[in-house]
Amino acid sequence: MDKLIQEYLRDKAKEVSRTKDCLSDRELADYIEARLSREKRDRIETHLAKCFFCQNLLITTKEILDKHAVKSRFWKDIIFKNKWLILSLASFTLSFIFPRYFLQFLLVAFLLGLKWVFSGEGTRNLVMVIRTLRGQEVPSEFTETRKK
Repeated sequence: MDKLIQEYLRDKAKEVSRTKDCLSDRELADYIEARLSREKRDRIETHLAKCFFCQNLLITTKEILDKHAVKSRFWKDIIFKNKWLILSLASFTLSFIFPRYFLQFLLVAFLLGLKWVFSGEGTRNLVMVIRTLRGQEVPSEFTETRKK
């Protein structure tokens, strides 16, 4: 069945080409970014329902934008999840750059490192496993998912 659908779509793709009624790139961009009035949006959606070329262009554009958004979100998530580790490493580095405040920066690095260890998802899971193995009840704070 999948092969039949793919063959049909390939045949349709050969027939598809831009017509004079097709959307301009600007109209498509405005539609994707939701910057259109109700009437224009309805007109574009009516056109999209009939035009395979514009549908294909819209889908391709959205896929590209989604991939870009995922990449930028990926790095933000990594930095956010490891903020305590990053701050701890920065404080550790500063302890060598400013030898006069070596112990203070080292203490801050240690405390931030502890915060990173105990606020991590892995530590929460480990605590749940250990408490379960001991037969203790697991508090709800460990079983609820975090909302960030």
